[in-house]
Amino acid sequence: MHPVLFSIGSFSLHTYGLCMAVGILAAYWFLSKLAVRRGIAADSLANLVVALVLVGLAGARTFYVAEHWTAQ
Repeated sequence: MHPVLFSIGSFSLHTYGLCMAVGILAAYWFLSKLAVRRGIAADSLANLVVALVLVGLAGARTFYVAEHWTAQ
């Protein structure tokens, strides 16, 4: 896998970022279809997805820092 898919000037599209974005959008699309069937408001779903993405990124970064912590 290539770490950088392409670059245009100073802009680089990284594979990891693209995969994260596609995953988040696919999850949001799936949840929006499910929310319509269950009668959940679109605003509530959007707020939930934003909160989950932020908490997920913070948790991933926290785990990364804890895993690579070196005491000096």
